[in-house]
Amino acid sequence: MRLFDLIHSFFTVGISEDEYTKLKEDVSEENHNNLIFLSRILSVLMVPGTICVYLFSGGPKMKFWVYVSLMICLIVSFILAKRTGGGTKSKSMFYMYAFISILIGYSIVLSTILNPNMLAVKYIAFIMVLPMFFTDRPVRISLYIIACTAIFIISAFINDIPSILWMDIVHSVIFGTVSIVSSTYLTRIKIQRLYYEKKWKYISDTDLMTGMNSRNRYEQALSSYPNRCLRNLSCVFLDVNGLHEVDVEQGYEAGDEFLRKTASIFEQQFGRENSYRIGGDEFVALIPDKNEKKIRESMEQIYKEIEDAGFSVSMGMADLKKNEIDMKKLIKMAADEMSDRKRKYYQNAEHDRRSR
Repeated sequence: MRLFDLIHSFFTVGISEDEYTKLKEDVSEENHNNLIFLSRILSVLMVPGTICVYLFSGGPKMKFWVYVSLMICLIVSFILAKRTGGGTKSKSMFYMYAFISILIGYSIVLSTILNPNMLAVKYIAFIMVLPMFFTDRPVRISLYIIACTAIFIISAFINDIPSILWMDIVHSVIFGTVSIVSSTYLTRIKIQRLYYEKKWKYISDTDLMTGMNSRNRYEQALSSYPNRCLRNLSCVFLDVNGLHEVDVEQGYEAGDEFLRKTASIFEQQFGRENSYRIGGDEFVALIPDKNEKKIRESMEQIYKEIEDAGFSVSMGMADLKKNEIDMKKLIKMAADEMSDRKRKYYQNAEHDRRSR
């Protein structure tokens, strides 16, 4: 029972099913990139390989045409991979297994049908190396390797000479097993690497208290905004009023709840992609191609919802035409308007305090 548990544990991906599901796009992208890399490299290497086969085999014989057809398949695979992009997870997996199957199929032909009197070095090399380049569930990769090994053994039985047959079978089983173990181990490492990369990116790009985009994400995205708009770019700068007083009088948890509520309302109006928490009580939205009137209406809606929640904020807004965009200038203009509103708020608050 313990042995079964160890084997079962070894062939899992090393993270929970939900976490693996969230990685599907990343797995698909990595497989697609590896497919492009391998098909490009192998296409280039096949050119001198095919020339050598032509010269040493004494002309355009069967082996030469097999190499030519393999080279054509590799070039077509590269072109298709470049043109189609990563695609869906299922499409990416199909391309991946189709590509591996073509190469392993050719290696079986070259190792058994065309060279029945030689050890199957080509097949062993491909079955050892190819699965390591791609990522899928370890069980699925293992079953695929077993299926390829079974097909190879059948072909060897049909084509190999007796003195080579059993050595090829033994080698295919041994190295197939090694391939299963090594590819499973590497797959677990790759999946866990993708998981931790995604996790650290989320931590880096997300303000953990409010769930908004973080200051780090804001600074990374800032330079891209002039290219995101066609007509104009607007900036809304929000600062929370009286947060220190809320922390002192009601406690830090109340202050944190105030910030979370503000972040939720702000994000609802301007969208998650373009909304950022850039400081303790400061929020910024960068809005491409939206007219000032609509943005001002969104700001009024924020004021209303914040007031209904029993809090207060100050906001400023600025807008520049596409050919005039200077990000520092745009943000400063919005921050200056916010500061004026904030100054008036505190002046009114001081007046109200003295009146009492």
